Amino acid sequence: MANEVVIDGRRYWIVSEPVTTGWQAKVLEVLDEDGRKTRDLGIHATADTRGTADEVALGHLQRHVRDVR
Repeated sequence: MANEVVIDGRRYWIVSEPVTTGWQAKVLEVLDEDGRKTRDLGIHATADTRGTADEVALGHLQRHVRDVR
């Protein structure tokens, strides 16, 4: 499952999947219009629930974007 986030006109997907210890979320930057090309930003988060893992990954993404500006 994935959620799309747009920050400063750039598209990102937060992709979540269940793992043995709960949920893992990772952040991909979408590089083309149709979403066929993505880049793993190396932002990963794990938590007991999908929502929490997604929120943690989003927080890391927001800090990453802020730091690269």
